[in-house]
Amino acid sequence: AVAWGGAMAFVGLIAPHIAKRLVASGFGGQAAMSALVGANLVMLADLTGRTLFLPLDLPAGIFVAVLGTPFFLYLLIKQRH
Repeated sequence: AVAWGGAMAFVGLIAPHIAKRLVASGFGGQAAMSALVGANLVMLADLTGRTLFLPLDLPAGIFVAVLGTPFFLYLLIKQRH
């Protein structure tokens, strides 16, 4: 899905799983936290891409993948065991 939709679509896959770990169960809290986590993830990735490698302006999708992939792999390994 990430290969087809792009790296920014990865935010929609990973943000709800991070939010689920931050708030108690319940749709309202998890939905709001998921939106906040997704927005902050994209903002942090964009800020990193614009400032870390000056004068280059790297796409935020690269950093979304770098920040989200370790957590996603953790979820996959945990589900296996």
